[in-house]
Amino acid sequence: MPELAAGGDIAQQAAARLSRARFYIDMADRQNAFVEADEALKLTPDDVDIRHLVARLAMSAGNNARADREFTIALQQRPDDANIQASNATRLLLTSETQALRAFDKIVSAHPEHRYSRRSRAQLLINAGRAGDAIADLDVLLAEDSRDPNLLALRGNANIRAGNAWQAVADLTEALKQDPGRYDLVSARAIANEILGDDSAALADYDTLLGPISGGPPKYAIGGDELAKFRMQRAFVSVRLKRFDDAAAEAVSALAAGGRRSFLRAQVFLRQNGFPETPLDGQSSEDLRKAMQACMGLNSCFEKISGSL
Repeated sequence: MPELAAGGDIAQQAAARLSRARFYIDMADRQNAFVEADEALKLTPDDVDIRHLVARLAMSAGNNARADREFTIALQQRPDDANIQASNATRLLLTSETQALRAFDKIVSAHPEHRYSRRSRAQLLINAGRAGDAIADLDVLLAEDSRDPNLLALRGNANIRAGNAWQAVADLTEALKQDPGRYDLVSARAIANEILGDDSAALADYDTLLGPISGGPPKYAIGGDELAKFRMQRAFVSVRLKRFDDAAAEAVSALAAGGRRSFLRAQVFLRQNGFPETPLDGQSSEDLRKAMQACMGLNSCFEKISGSL
């Protein structure tokens, strides 16, 4: 940790405090970082960068009153600073995405080169159902850095929402080349392939995500409801490919995540929809798998059970 110099002029003391604040930030100790930055600000109240740091640390600590005060003063001292404006706009995400979007709109209009604000606006536009506008922002950002996996992932998801499934697959495929450890990219590409009607490609994505239907743990660290959701989605894709045995096995595996209640719900459904011999015991069994397989081979039953499960 940087030492505090004995004596020295005010600027040196402030610099030492600031170095200590940055040390604590690197150590993820925001509380002590705030203390040191605040001491530096007391020594140099006209230093806008230190005030901006104090404002951001106050914001991360949930001290909204202090953050509001420091942002107000910082913007009075340097009203055209896009970084300070963007930090202040970020605070609005906690209370109103609509207000945050307006704030980022103003920043991007005045500072079109400010990448953080443009990316933030793109995310907010997606959330607001304006995927096409978000894609326009992401096109600008990717023109300068075409391999950024986070931007590619964001544009891929925006293209899914905008109905541009082919472009979504291209974006997500490139993102996976840059960051193959992200399973969210694989699952998003599977959805895009389903939208395209390419169930074989979608199934390949789910196989990459989950491992073989025949057994074994998922390739990625996925569990709980999320794992069940992906397994059920793979079951639906398998049905469309007329792989009914695989679909039934996967559906039963998905039900296991919900325990006895999920099995009972499925068993009651099957008994009420043409399979009265299905056991009603809340347990996984070969009889349940066979009933599920038969159901998934019938359009009338499958359509009902897909909505039910």
